[in-house]
Amino acid sequence: MPLPWFLRPGSRKRPAALVLGGGGARGLAHVGVLQVMEEHGCMPDMIVGTSIGAVIGAMYAQHADIGTVRSRLNEFLSSSFFESVGLDTFYRRHETSLFPVIEDWIQGLRLRLSVTRTLTHEGMIPAAILREGLEMLLDDADISDCRIPFASVAVDLRSGETRTLRSGSIRDAVAASSSIPGIIAPAVIDGHSLVDGAVTSATPALEAREMGARTVVIIDVSRDMNSVRTPKVGFEIMQRAGDIAAARCNERQLEVADHVLRPEVREYHWARFDQAETLIGAGAQTAQEHRRMLCSVFSNRRDER
Repeated sequence: MPLPWFLRPGSRKRPAALVLGGGGARGLAHVGVLQVMEEHGCMPDMIVGTSIGAVIGAMYAQHADIGTVRSRLNEFLSSSFFESVGLDTFYRRHETSLFPVIEDWIQGLRLRLSVTRTLTHEGMIPAAILREGLEMLLDDADISDCRIPFASVAVDLRSGETRTLRSGSIRDAVAASSSIPGIIAPAVIDGHSLVDGAVTSATPALEAREMGARTVVIIDVSRDMNSVRTPKVGFEIMQRAGDIAAARCNERQLEVADHVLRPEVREYHWARFDQAETLIGAGAQTAQEHRRMLCSVFSNRRDER
Protein backbone atom coordinates (compact mmCIF):
# COMPACT_ATOMS: atom_id res chain seq x y z
CA MET A 1 0.00 0.00 0.00
CA PRO A 2 1.50 3.39 -0.98
CA LEU A 3 2.38 5.83 1.80
CA PRO A 4 -0.07 8.69 2.45
CA TRP A 5 1.16 11.99 1.02
CA PHE A 6 2.06 13.34 4.46
CA LEU A 7 4.40 10.42 5.19
CA ARG A 8 6.30 10.61 1.91
CA PRO A 9 9.93 11.81 1.93
CA GLY A 10 10.15 15.58 1.89
CA SER A 11 6.74 16.21 3.40
CA ARG A 12 6.85 18.89 6.09
CA LYS A 13 3.20 18.70 7.09
CA ARG A 14 2.43 17.49 10.60
CA PRO A 15 -0.55 15.21 9.85
CA ALA A 16 -3.77 15.66 11.79
CA ALA A 17 -6.37 12.94 12.21
CA LEU A 18 -10.10 13.26 12.55
CA VAL A 19 -11.38 10.37 14.66
CA LEU A 20 -15.06 9.60 14.26
CA GLY A 21 -16.50 7.61 17.14
CA GLY A 22 -19.16 4.94 17.32
CA GLY A 23 -22.67 5.49 18.62
CA GLY A 24 -25.23 4.30 16.08
CA ALA A 25 -27.57 7.02 14.87
CA ARG A 26 -25.82 9.57 17.08
CA GLY A 27 -22.92 9.28 14.63
CA LEU A 28 -24.94 11.20 12.06
CA ALA A 29 -23.57 14.20 13.93
CA HIS A 30 -20.29 13.45 12.13
CA VAL A 31 -21.95 14.58 8.91
CA GLY A 32 -22.64 17.99 10.42
CA VAL A 33 -19.06 18.33 11.63
CA LEU A 34 -17.65 17.44 8.21
CA GLN A 35 -20.08 19.83 6.52
CA VAL A 36 -18.88 22.80 8.57
CA MET A 37 -15.25 21.83 8.08
CA GLU A 38 -15.70 21.66 4.31
CA GLU A 39 -17.55 24.98 4.24
CA HIS A 40 -14.55 26.61 5.91
CA GLY A 41 -11.93 24.95 3.72
CA CYS A 42 -10.73 22.44 6.33
CA MET A 43 -9.67 18.97 5.22
CA PRO A 44 -8.46 16.18 7.55
CA ASP A 45 -5.14 14.57 6.65
CA MET A 46 -6.59 11.22 7.67
CA ILE A 47 -9.85 9.82 9.01
CA VAL A 48 -10.07 6.94 11.45
CA GLY A 49 -13.50 5.57 12.29
CA THR A 50 -15.30 3.00 14.38
CA SER A 51 -18.80 1.64 13.71
CA ILE A 52 -21.01 4.50 12.41
CA GLY A 53 -17.85 6.62 12.45
CA ALA A 54 -16.34 4.16 9.99
CA VAL A 55 -19.42 4.39 7.76
CA ILE A 56 -19.48 8.19 7.63
CA GLY A 57 -15.69 8.41 7.55
CA ALA A 58 -15.42 6.00 4.62
CA MET A 59 -18.10 7.83 2.67
CA TYR A 60 -16.33 11.14 3.10
CA ALA A 61 -12.86 9.70 2.53
CA GLN A 62 -13.98 8.28 -0.82
CA HIS A 63 -15.38 11.53 -2.21
CA ALA A 64 -14.15 14.40 -0.02
CA ASP A 65 -17.52 15.97 -0.81
CA ILE A 66 -20.18 16.36 1.86
CA GLY A 67 -22.90 16.86 -0.74
CA THR A 68 -22.36 13.33 -2.04
CA VAL A 69 -22.39 11.94 1.50
CA ARG A 70 -25.66 13.65 2.39
CA SER A 71 -27.33 12.67 -0.86
CA ARG A 72 -26.48 8.99 -0.43
CA LEU A 73 -27.47 9.01 3.22
CA ASN A 74 -30.84 10.61 2.50
CA GLU A 75 -31.54 8.09 -0.24
CA PHE A 76 -30.56 5.22 2.02
CA LEU A 77 -32.51 6.32 5.11
CA SER A 78 -35.66 6.91 3.06
CA SER A 79 -35.41 3.58 1.21
CA SER A 80 -37.76 0.63 1.66
CA PHE A 81 -34.66 -1.46 2.36
CA PHE A 82 -33.76 0.58 5.45
CA GLU A 83 -37.36 0.47 6.67
CA SER A 84 -37.36 -3.31 6.32
CA VAL A 85 -34.37 -3.69 8.65
CA GLY A 86 -36.65 -2.73 11.54
CA LEU A 87 -34.30 -0.81 13.81
CA ASP A 88 -37.34 0.79 15.44
CA THR A 89 -37.70 -2.54 17.23
CA PHE A 90 -35.16 -1.26 19.71
CA TYR A 91 -37.07 1.83 20.86
CA ARG A 92 -40.64 3.06 21.19
CA ARG A 93 -41.17 4.98 18.00
CA HIS A 94 -44.32 6.93 18.79
CA GLU A 95 -43.89 8.72 22.10
CA THR A 96 -47.32 10.35 21.72
CA SER A 97 -49.19 7.12 21.10
CA LEU A 98 -52.74 7.00 22.51
CA PHE A 99 -52.13 3.42 23.54
CA PRO A 100 -48.62 3.35 25.04
CA VAL A 101 -49.22 0.12 26.98
CA ILE A 102 -50.26 -1.76 23.85
CA GLU A 103 -47.39 -0.26 21.88
CA ASP A 104 -44.93 -1.22 24.61
CA TRP A 105 -46.25 -4.77 24.51
CA ILE A 106 -45.91 -4.99 20.73
CA GLN A 107 -42.41 -3.50 20.81
CA GLY A 108 -41.46 -5.88 23.61
CA LEU A 109 -42.75 -8.85 21.64
CA ARG A 110 -40.80 -7.82 18.54
CA LEU A 111 -37.65 -7.36 20.60
CA ARG A 112 -38.04 -10.76 22.28
CA LEU A 113 -38.46 -12.44 18.91
CA SER A 114 -35.32 -10.70 17.67
CA VAL A 115 -33.35 -11.61 20.79
CA THR A 116 -34.45 -15.23 20.44
CA ARG A 117 -32.72 -15.30 17.08
CA THR A 118 -29.37 -14.79 18.80
CA LEU A 119 -29.74 -18.18 20.49
CA THR A 120 -29.45 -19.98 17.16
CA HIS A 121 -27.78 -17.42 14.87
CA GLU A 122 -24.75 -15.13 14.98
CA GLY A 123 -26.89 -12.04 15.31
CA MET A 124 -30.38 -10.61 14.99
CA ILE A 125 -29.46 -9.14 11.60
CA PRO A 126 -27.60 -11.28 9.04
CA ALA A 127 -24.26 -9.98 7.77
CA ALA A 128 -25.70 -9.95 4.25
CA ILE A 129 -28.20 -7.26 5.27
CA LEU A 130 -25.43 -4.97 6.49
CA ARG A 131 -23.47 -5.65 3.33
CA GLU A 132 -26.45 -4.73 1.14
CA GLY A 133 -26.82 -1.45 2.99
CA LEU A 134 -23.14 -0.61 2.57
CA GLU A 135 -23.43 -1.26 -1.17
CA MET A 136 -25.90 1.63 -1.26
CA LEU A 137 -23.59 3.93 0.68
CA LEU A 138 -20.06 3.10 -0.52
CA ASP A 139 -18.42 2.61 -3.89
CA ASP A 140 -16.84 -0.80 -4.45
CA ALA A 141 -13.16 0.14 -4.09
CA ASP A 142 -9.99 -0.46 -2.12
CA ILE A 143 -9.35 1.62 0.98
CA SER A 144 -6.08 2.80 -0.54
CA ASP A 145 -8.06 4.47 -3.36
CA CYS A 146 -9.72 6.94 -0.98
CA ARG A 147 -9.07 10.62 -1.63
CA ILE A 148 -8.37 11.01 2.09
CA PRO A 149 -6.32 8.33 3.91
CA PHE A 150 -8.77 6.24 5.88
CA ALA A 151 -8.78 3.39 8.40
CA SER A 152 -11.61 1.36 9.85
CA VAL A 153 -11.20 -0.15 13.31
CA ALA A 154 -12.64 -3.53 14.33
CA VAL A 155 -12.02 -6.18 16.99
CA ASP A 156 -10.94 -9.78 16.38
CA LEU A 157 -13.60 -11.90 18.07
CA ARG A 158 -11.16 -14.73 18.80
CA SER A 159 -8.00 -12.95 19.95
CA GLY A 160 -9.68 -9.83 21.33
CA GLU A 161 -7.12 -7.68 19.53
CA THR A 162 -7.95 -4.43 17.78
CA ARG A 163 -7.57 -4.53 14.01
CA THR A 164 -6.88 -1.35 12.05
CA LEU A 165 -8.03 -2.04 8.48
CA ARG A 166 -6.17 0.10 5.94
CA SER A 167 -6.18 -2.04 2.80
CA GLY A 168 -8.57 -4.27 0.92
CA SER A 169 -12.26 -3.78 0.23
CA ILE A 170 -13.59 -0.67 1.92
CA ARG A 171 -17.03 -2.24 2.20
CA ASP A 172 -15.59 -5.28 3.98
CA ALA A 173 -13.60 -3.09 6.37
CA VAL A 174 -16.59 -0.93 7.27
CA ALA A 175 -18.83 -3.99 7.66
CA ALA A 176 -16.35 -5.44 10.15
CA SER A 177 -16.27 -2.23 12.17
CA SER A 178 -20.07 -2.01 12.17
CA SER A 179 -20.96 -5.57 13.21
CA ILE A 180 -22.54 -4.92 16.62
CA PRO A 181 -22.09 -8.08 18.72
CA GLY A 182 -25.34 -10.00 19.09
CA ILE A 183 -27.21 -7.66 16.75
CA ILE A 184 -25.29 -7.94 13.46
CA ALA A 185 -23.43 -11.13 12.59
CA PRO A 186 -19.61 -10.80 12.57
CA ALA A 187 -17.77 -10.04 9.33
CA VAL A 188 -15.11 -12.51 8.20
CA ILE A 189 -11.90 -11.14 6.66
CA ASP A 190 -8.95 -13.43 5.92
CA GLY A 191 -10.41 -16.08 8.18
CA HIS A 192 -10.85 -13.73 11.14
CA SER A 193 -14.28 -12.99 12.63
CA LEU A 194 -14.40 -9.25 13.26
CA VAL A 195 -16.91 -7.17 15.19
CA ASP A 196 -17.66 -3.55 16.02
CA GLY A 197 -14.51 -1.64 16.94
CA ALA A 198 -16.42 0.20 19.66
CA VAL A 199 -16.08 -2.94 21.83
CA THR A 200 -12.61 -1.67 22.77
CA SER A 201 -12.08 1.53 20.77
CA ALA A 202 -15.19 3.68 20.49
CA THR A 203 -12.93 6.64 19.62
CA PRO A 204 -9.74 5.10 18.15
CA ALA A 205 -7.20 7.82 18.87
CA LEU A 206 -4.38 5.35 19.58
CA GLU A 207 -4.87 3.81 16.15
CA ALA A 208 -4.65 7.29 14.60
CA ARG A 209 -1.36 7.88 16.43
CA GLU A 210 -0.04 4.58 15.08
CA MET A 211 -0.85 5.81 11.56
CA GLY A 212 1.41 8.81 12.09
CA ALA A 213 -1.00 11.47 13.34
CA ARG A 214 0.68 14.22 15.36
CA THR A 215 -2.62 15.88 16.23
CA VAL A 216 -5.83 13.98 16.97
CA VAL A 217 -9.32 15.44 17.11
CA ILE A 218 -12.06 13.12 18.37
CA ILE A 219 -15.76 13.50 17.65
CA ASP A 220 -17.28 11.59 20.55
CA VAL A 221 -20.94 10.60 20.11
CA SER A 222 -21.11 8.02 22.88
CA ARG A 223 -24.18 7.99 25.07
CA ASP A 224 -24.21 9.66 28.46
CA MET A 225 -23.85 6.70 30.80
CA ASN A 226 -25.83 8.46 33.52
CA SER A 227 -28.84 9.09 31.30
CA VAL A 228 -29.78 5.44 30.81
CA ARG A 229 -32.51 4.00 33.01
CA THR A 230 -31.67 1.00 35.16
CA PRO A 231 -32.19 -2.14 33.03
CA LYS A 232 -34.90 -4.54 34.18
CA VAL A 233 -34.53 -7.66 32.02
CA GLY A 234 -31.63 -9.98 31.29
CA PHE A 235 -30.91 -8.85 27.73
CA GLU A 236 -30.84 -5.19 28.76
CA ILE A 237 -28.63 -5.99 31.75
CA MET A 238 -26.10 -7.80 29.54
CA GLN A 239 -26.15 -4.96 27.03
CA ARG A 240 -25.66 -2.39 29.78
CA ALA A 241 -22.74 -4.34 31.26
CA GLY A 242 -21.11 -4.43 27.83
CA ASP A 243 -21.61 -0.69 27.43
CA ILE A 244 -19.95 -0.03 30.77
CA ALA A 245 -16.96 -2.22 29.90
CA ALA A 246 -16.59 -0.55 26.50
CA ALA A 247 -16.71 2.92 28.06
CA ARG A 248 -13.96 1.99 30.50
CA CYS A 249 -11.82 0.57 27.69
CA ASN A 250 -12.25 3.79 25.75
CA GLU A 251 -11.05 6.10 28.50
CA ARG A 252 -7.42 5.71 27.38
CA GLN A 253 -8.40 6.68 23.82
CA LEU A 254 -9.91 9.94 25.03
CA GLU A 255 -6.85 10.71 27.15
CA VAL A 256 -4.42 10.62 24.20
CA ALA A 257 -6.45 12.98 22.02
CA ASP A 258 -5.54 16.64 21.62
CA HIS A 259 -9.15 17.76 21.27
CA VAL A 260 -12.46 16.03 22.04
CA LEU A 261 -15.71 17.44 20.66
CA ARG A 262 -19.03 16.15 21.99
CA PRO A 263 -22.09 17.15 19.97
CA GLU A 264 -25.32 17.43 21.96
CA VAL A 265 -26.59 13.99 20.94
CA ARG A 266 -25.76 11.91 24.00
CA GLU A 267 -29.40 11.56 25.07
CA TYR A 268 -30.47 9.87 21.82
CA HIS A 269 -30.94 6.12 21.45
CA TRP A 270 -28.49 4.47 19.05
CA ALA A 271 -31.34 3.40 16.72
CA ARG A 272 -33.00 6.82 16.30
CA PHE A 273 -32.13 7.27 12.64
CA ASP A 274 -35.53 8.94 12.23
CA GLN A 275 -33.92 11.96 13.94
CA ALA A 276 -31.26 12.31 11.23
CA GLU A 277 -31.60 16.04 10.56
CA THR A 278 -31.58 16.90 14.25
CA LEU A 279 -28.46 14.81 14.83
CA ILE A 280 -26.67 16.27 11.81
CA GLY A 281 -27.60 19.75 12.99
CA ALA A 282 -26.16 19.07 16.43
CA GLY A 283 -22.86 18.10 14.85
CA ALA A 284 -22.84 21.23 12.73
CA GLN A 285 -23.52 23.43 15.76
CA THR A 286 -20.64 21.90 17.72
CA ALA A 287 -18.30 22.34 14.76
CA GLN A 288 -19.29 25.99 14.44
CA GLU A 289 -18.53 26.50 18.13
CA HIS A 290 -15.05 25.02 17.62
CA ARG A 291 -14.47 26.42 14.13
CA ARG A 292 -11.27 28.29 14.99
CA MET A 293 -9.64 25.18 16.41
CA LEU A 294 -10.77 22.97 13.52
CA CYS A 295 -9.51 25.42 10.93
CA SER A 296 -6.20 25.74 12.75
CA VAL A 297 -5.66 21.98 12.99
CA PHE A 298 -7.05 21.00 9.60
CA SER A 299 -5.69 23.75 7.38
CA ASN A 300 -6.53 23.20 3.73
CA ARG A 301 -3.62 21.49 1.96
CA ARG A 302 -5.39 19.96 -1.02
CA ASP A 303 -2.66 21.28 -3.30
CA GLU A 304 -0.09 19.09 -1.51
CA ARG A 305 -1.94 15.84 -2.19
